[in-house]
Amino acid sequence: MRPVDDGVVAGGAGVASGVRSVAGGAGAVSAAGGVSCGCASSAQVAAERARAQAAAAAQVQAASAAASKLSAAAVKCGIAVFRELGFIEARPGCFCGERIWAIRVKHRPEKVDLMESVRFREGLDEIEESRSFGDWALSASADELLAHIVYPIIPNS
Repeated sequence: MRPVDDGVVAGGAGVASGVRSVAGGAGAVSAAGGVSCGCASSAQVAAERARAQAAAAAQVQAASAAASKLSAAAVKCGIAVFRELGFIEARPGCFCGERIWAIRVKHRPEKVDLMESVRFREGLDEIEESRSFGDWALSASADELLAHIVYPIIPNS
């Protein structure tokens, strides 16, 4: 059997065609010697391919919308975390006179807990400190806020 195009597998004499699993991407549905395998017709294959392409386009659009909300600093932090964990390799470079980063994603990085990244844990700590301060600031009285904001630069000796 040989792949014909995205998701379709063709077989030799006596082998029915099949559709690859969209979710798993592995293997093909096929049968030999007249054994029924529930293979999809050409129309079903085309419909499944169209559904998969529409789903992929929706995912790209959702990712694009989410990415547009990220600041440059957030992207830089994410890249640093991924470099630290070994998911990517990034090197500074230059293109048309502008400084850029060449990023290479490892083919199949092993699964790693994000908590193994010192930068990721520091970021979580900063988020918690910010929340804690915000809770205090919003619940403090005016006198408490003034006491913590207005004080002598040089303490009494």
